[in-house]
Amino acid sequence: MIRINLWISIVASFFILSQIDTKNIGVEENVSDLIDSRDDFCGYYAKDKPIVYNKDNLHQYIDGGALIYIKNGFNKLITHELIKSGDTLSSITIEIYCFDSLKDAKDIFLYESGKENFKLPGGAFCRKSGGLLQFHKGKYFVKIMSFGEEKHLQNILVEIAGTIEARIE
Repeated sequence: MIRINLWISIVASFFILSQIDTKNIGVEENVSDLIDSRDDFCGYYAKDKPIVYNKDNLHQYIDGGALIYIKNGFNKLITHELIKSGDTLSSITIEIYCFDSLKDAKDIFLYESGKENFKLPGGAFCRKSGGLLQFHKGKYFVKIMSFGEEKHLQNILVEIAGTIEARIE
């Protein structure tokens, strides 16, 4: 009887362990480290806490486009909105996508941007167009979008990108 109970316990343990998604362990913490809620970029600061998406709920953020990300090794997305005190017309949204590999992140970058325009100070390939700046480094693909009329937002996007790029190991 003891051997049967021991055998059942072992089988149950293997079953439980097989259900754990080890690829995603620690990913959220690593992605979250790339954005500090105390960051201040020319008066733009975090509106709220970052929102984290995974494979199960990415479609809530990218309706209709999530499948291409998931098929290309997507793990987590963290979004963060920055606002400026007293300015209700402009904001900045940061999206940091974490993939299984550098190749996956670069493939999505090339899919989204079409080409690489220039390099950030740390060497990451980057594309900037209007109020959008995109880059990839390591297993990360980053989009930074500005919404508003301020022309100086372009420089702030580059500053934010440089800060995030420097935090990626």
